[in-house]
This record gives sequence, structure tokens and C-alpha cells, in this order.
Amino acid sequence: MPGLIDAHIHINGSGGGSREPEEFGPRAISNNLRSYLKYGVTTVFDMAGNPFIDAQKQALSTGQMIGPRLFGVKYGLTAPDGHPLQLLKKTGRLKTLGPVYHTIADEAQIGPALAHIIADGTEGVMIYHKGSGFPVAGDAPKLSPGLLKALIDRAHAGKLKVFVHAESSAEAREAVAAGADVLTNSITSGEAGPELLAIMANRKIAYMPSLSRIEAIFRITENPNFIRALRGKVWSPVLDNYFTGKSIVMEGLTTPGVPAKARQMLATAMKNLRAAVRAGVPIVLGTNSGRPGALHGASVPREMLLMNQSGMTQMEIITAATGFAAKAIGKGEILGTVGKGKFADLLILNGDPRGDIRAMTDIWRVVRGGYILDPKGIPID
Repeated sequence: MPGLIDAHIHINGSGGGSREPEEFGPRAISNNLRSYLKYGVTTVFDMAGNPFIDAQKQALSTGQMIGPRLFGVKYGLTAPDGHPLQLLKKTGRLKTLGPVYHTIADEAQIGPALAHIIADGTEGVMIYHKGSGFPVAGDAPKLSPGLLKALIDRAHAGKLKVFVHAESSAEAREAVAAGADVLTNSITSGEAGPELLAIMANRKIAYMPSLSRIEAIFRITENPNFIRALRGKVWSPVLDNYFTGKSIVMEGLTTPGVPAKARQMLATAMKNLRAAVRAGVPIVLGTNSGRPGALHGASVPREMLLMNQSGMTQMEIITAATGFAAKAIGKGEILGTVGKGKFADLLILNGDPRGDIRAMTDIWRVVRGGYILDPKGIPID
């Protein structure tokens, strides 16, 4: 079968406790990329906030680093003091990553920001249109609907694909009305509603549930030992820092009300995913890995299981992680299916996931660009 695609990651993010400097260094990034291959992921799409993406692509293409194909949008657009700037402050990453976030206060700032982005040859643009910073920050400003539409119109005029992070049903409606091409996260607050989903299905607006990112907020309370099974597949310092006193994951767990709210958000997200599938919305696998608790590589099979529990069939999930994902990131001509002219990125399994999606974790070999790799032999050091 085709190699898997995780269409929403943040490779400069830890995915662990997200407070220790070692979680963000070159060694961490190198090991996090290898983790994707261990889980059968041959392509990832970095969803903004990565000033180093060009160098990382080069290192992967020349063999200096081992990992999946890397595509992505370098830049994010948000309101002044909007999401995710508060998170970057909390993790101490604002100074390093802040320059690739443009803040838009009025229409006069749209032109210069997009001119800079277009001149850099990026593969699209990410717009943050969410007011909630849960669970790591308070509420934040967001773009007005009018400013959002003006921004998306100008981005489309510049031939940029527009990815939008919206989480409430109202934010999602505003993003779709403004012309978003892809919604990168679940609707976790409010019902998506048949009217919104019908528009998304008709316009083929892709929807990335990112369920595992929500579950990561409280997962350790339900299975404290799940980390043990990841040893050797995920870099140990990332796993170790999950539990430190500084860990953002642990901070959320010990904050009254956070785990309960996260569980409710996940239930709402799963309900909205079921409705989106029934409405014919194209569903795309994207984990939002790199955010606190959302582990690189390991989140992919967990995402698949949660999608299955939401009512998606095994084949719908496989399509979401291959063909639909390739189209959503603009690479459908070269990725996502097996065929003449496509990259030789393949996954060879020991079992048949059409009967049980958990077979996706029983990988015999991964083929990346024609090179056959034993996932057990890919070092994590």
C-alpha cells in the first residue's frame, strides 16, 4: 500500500513535555523524523512556524538526515497576540520561531505580509482563527470575519493554498465562508451542523480531525504505562520529559477542570467527525504532532484508532492517510496512491488493516523513494 502521510505536524515542536531545551534541538528533530518512518509515515507536512524547513528539506534530500519527505508552509498568520504566540511564549520558543508568524491588525498589513511569504516560495499559508488557547494559555484575539476574508482573498490571488486552524463551530463557519481550502483541526466546541458540512463537501474543503492531539491532554490518566511501549520508537528524552515538573502536559493534568474539559472536547470532535464523514467531507489524517503531548510518529496509529472509534471504516481511514492527504497538501500527482509516475513510497504490512486498523502498526518494511527499510533497524539515538 502507499506510504502514510501525516498532513499536520510541527517538527520543531517537542511533542513531549515541551519545556526542556533538549526537546527542541537538532538531535531531537532528527530522531523525531526517524520516528515517523518507524510508524510507516513516508511524508509529513509541517503546518507553519518553521524557519528551518528549507534546511531540513535539504538535509533529508541529501541523506544528512533520515526521515520522511518533508513539505510544509513556513509562515503563519494570526491576530496580534493571537494563537499560537502565547504557546510559543510558554515554551520559550517565541524568539526562535516568532519571525515566521505575521500578525495582521488591519488590511494594510496584508499586502506586505503576503508579498514576503510569496517571495519565499512557500507551499501555502496557515491562518490561525481560534480564540481559545486551551489548555496551555488563556483566550486570545483572533481576526475579524471581514479581515479573515480579505486575507484569504489576497492569498488566493497570490496562488497560495490556505489552511485555517479553527476549533469552534462559529470559527469554522467563518473560515469556510471566507474561502478556506483546508480546516486543520477538529471542531471541538459546538455542532458542525448540516449546512456547514454540506458546503465543505460541495467545495471539497478537507477536514483534519487531529483527535490524538486532544486525547494527549488526558491520555496518561487512562493508561499511565502507554509510554513504555514507545521506547525505541520515540526518542527517550522526549518521553522522559513528559513527566517532569516543568512539563506542560503534567501542568494541564494537574489543573482543575482541564482533563474533564478535554474529554468533552474529544467527544464533540468525534461526533462532528462522524457527521462530516456522513456528509461526504474529505477527511485527512493530520495529528498536529509537536504540540505538547502529541508525540511525533506515535500519534499516527493512535489517530487512526480514534478515527475508527468515531465511525470511520478502515478503508476510509487508509484513504484519509494516503490519497486524500496527498491532495490536501497539493501533492496528489506524486504521492498518495501506487501508480506510474508516483514516488516509490510504500508500506508493507504483516496483516490486513481492512479487517482491523490496528494492523497498521505491524509493519514488515517501509519503502522510501525506492529504498527498502526495516523499521526495527532505524536507529533512535
